[in-house]
Amino acid sequence: GSLTGNLKEIDDLLHKFWGPIFRQYANITAPCPTAFKQKYGRYIPRAEPMTRQALTPTALAETLKRASSSSSVGVDGWSYGDLKLLPQELLLRLCELFELIEETGTWPSAIAQGLISAVPKDGGGLDAAHIRPITVMSCVYRLWAATRTRELTAWQGTWITGAVASYRPCYGCEDVWWTVALQIEHSILADLPLVGASLDFAKAFDKLPMEV
Repeated sequence: GSLTGNLKEIDDLLHKFWGPIFRQYANITAPCPTAFKQKYGRYIPRAEPMTRQALTPTALAETLKRASSSSSVGVDGWSYGDLKLLPQELLLRLCELFELIEETGTWPSAIAQGLISAVPKDGGGLDAAHIRPITVMSCVYRLWAATRTRELTAWQGTWITGAVASYRPCYGCEDVWWTVALQIEHSILADLPLVGASLDFAKAFDKLPMEV
């Protein structure tokens, strides 16, 4: 009765707000990656292809050691606490599964499903425009992703510009804060003109064409 009506109202609100964002290229031509590369390709760093190492139980165990056992659980019901209890033999079987998935590009449906959690933004309301949809994937998938990400960030470090401070080992927001703070302090002490700009793309990742 009332519960069904409330869920339908919430569903309608989410579709009304997020539908145009997720389906903005339903009736128009999506941006062409080839045209983008032709125009801006000279600014894209050249890098050697990433070499994928074979996954090992030791690598998975290292990832699990860093993972929080209280982290959210996906639809398959596996938690990081469960995975931390697996012996080396079963971690080896997981490695074999991950290698097969990488070779075929296909994930088992039980692992590929995600739960969407609507998280309110800081200072925002509870309407669709002020919530952030977070997808909670299986801990099994996240174990693979976190392990491969360590390789990815190491490879990225061989070519990425020093101006980028996010998602890099030994770098963080504080590196940006301190740099800007020192520049501001220098401008004030030296009585130099001071100006700044902040740019943000609303729903940037949600607006990327799926083909990209």
